[in-house]
Amino acid sequence: MKKLILSVFCMLAVFIISCGSETDVAKKTENQNATYVNKKFGFEVEYPEKVLIAQGETANGYGQIFESQDESAILKTYAKFNTSDVTLEQSFEQAQNGEVAENNLDEKAQMFTVTGVHAGTVYNIKRYLIDDVYIIYEFRYPEVKKDYYGPINEVMSKSLKVY
Repeated sequence: MKKLILSVFCMLAVFIISCGSETDVAKKTENQNATYVNKKFGFEVEYPEKVLIAQGETANGYGQIFESQDESAILKTYAKFNTSDVTLEQSFEQAQNGEVAENNLDEKAQMFTVTGVHAGTVYNIKRYLIDDVYIIYEFRYPEVKKDYYGPINEVMSKSLKVY
């Protein structure tokens, strides 16, 4: 009898641990991703549709803005013609504002990333220069919410595909 009770207890403990906490389950549900696809310029990005609300594609079809419910976080993903002939290196230098935490220029891939903090706002920028068009990813949020939005940014930034 004791063995049966011990076995049931162990199975119950394993079940509870594998399910995770209520907070973990809520967070997984909250961060289910949707994908924004821009066929005009050939890029896409995943975003958590219950956290960032799509504001609708721009009238010219160049991109879209996504905002949090409280408007404290904003994702802009769009294409921009390089009419001023700004080099990738110049754009990289211009993107660095305030306290830069991380930056990477990859000339072979024709892209760069910059992450930093300026005036209490965390900014994450990723740009590709393809055929004289910049494909731009910019995500900004309050520094006090970095523990929440930081992991979201990591997933979104990695999901950006340019084709």
